[in-house]
Order: sequence, then structure tokens, then C-alpha cells
Amino acid sequence: MNSFEDDPRRPSSAVEQPTVPITRPSDWIFLQPTILDQMHDSVIVTDLAGVVTGCNRAAQAIFGYTSEELIGQSVLILYPEEDRGVFLEAVLSSLSSTGEFRGEVRNITRGGESIYIHLCVTILKDGEGKAVGMVGFSVDVTAQKLGDLAIKRGDEIERQLSEARLGTPFARLLIAAVENAQDVFLITEAEPVDEPGPRIVYANKAFEEMTGYTAAEVIGKTPRILQGPKTDRAALDRIRDAMRS
Repeated sequence: MNSFEDDPRRPSSAVEQPTVPITRPSDWIFLQPTILDQMHDSVIVTDLAGVVTGCNRAAQAIFGYTSEELIGQSVLILYPEEDRGVFLEAVLSSLSSTGEFRGEVRNITRGGESIYIHLCVTILKDGEGKAVGMVGFSVDVTAQKLGDLAIKRGDEIERQLSEARLGTPFARLLIAAVENAQDVFLITEAEPVDEPGPRIVYANKAFEEMTGYTAAEVIGKTPRILQGPKTDRAALDRIRDAMRS
């Protein structure tokens, strides 16, 4: 039997395969830009100092920057000033001990909107094993985060209502009046006023009868689910201004 070296099916060594010189981490990660641009996860590549050297379309969509605006900037522009020190300390500590960082962080978009991100950062190494940069993979978990917070807030309100039922006769009467009133009672968080909006934490029976939604279906969601094509935009603007005040 022929050895692998003697196998006639093996490509001739005289036929050299094309190679691509890799000089920077961004060169390595963007050899297949079409594939990366189809990813739902944000991909941002930096040098060892945290200066952005490349990003995919998902990163641009999540953070609101174009690639031209991001490349050459410190990745810290994506973080609120008050979070930058803690973030750097957590990332560097994790990278030095495990070679990667995984966790939930708060970011800020180009428009100044706070968002929550599940982030994974790993070290990029060259062919000799030398660290040459970092690559971060991000998933926007803002809706889930705010929904979880609203559900927790709703649980707390329900606990307080339960305790109130065990309180004074007046408290029991007040709770009964709210739960059985023909008027709709809807309690939400105060913020955020802008998208995605505050989350619902309580709805009474009248709300269920009027809208067709059960309380369980709307807890954690924004009241914007009740808006439709005929919703009065002027009224919504007045409500928004009042909430901001």
C-alpha cells in the first residue's frame, strides 16, 4: 500500500495554494466579511489597546455607528462614562485569568440610548501564539432585561398588595376597589419614556375585560402594544411630555 507521501491523489507540491497575508486581527476576522455581515451577533475587533479595527453590520445596527465612525475609536465610546472603569477592570481581570470575558454589560448607542448587551470577549493570537488583539461578540438583550425587571417589579407590587390585604380594613377595601372597579387601572414603571417605553407591572380586571388581554399577557410589556393605526399621535405626545415632567 502506498504511503500518504506516495499517494498519487495527493496534490502536487508544485501547485502552491494561494495564501492571504495576515498582519492585523481585523485582516484575520474579515477574511469572510459576507458571512460575518449575515450574523445576528455584533462582532467588533480591536487591537490590544482597545482601538476598534473592524466591525460587522450587526454592530453598526445595534450601536448606531457606521464602520467608518467606529474604526479608529476606543471601544469605550460604547459604554457610559460611569461604567467604563468597572468594565475595563472586569474584562482585563477575566482575560488575564481565563483568556475570555463573558457577561452582561450596559452600553450606550450613538444616539445616547442605554442598551443591555450579553458580551463575550476573547484574545486574538497570530500564528506564533502572540496576542495581537481582541474580538467581542455581542447580543442585544435589552428587551429581555427590561422585561425581567418589570416582572420582578410586578412580583413586588403583588407582594405588597397581598400584604395590604392582611392590613387594615381600609387597605383591604382600597385593594378590593381597585381590583373590582369598572375603571381600568394600569400601573407601569416611570421610565424609559422613549422607546421601548415603560413596562406594565399591574393591570386590574377592568383592563382585561376592556382589552381582551389577561394581566399575565401584558406584565413586562410596554403599553405601546395597545396603540394602533388610529391612535391619536397628539395625545401620545401630550402623555410623553407629561411623563418627562
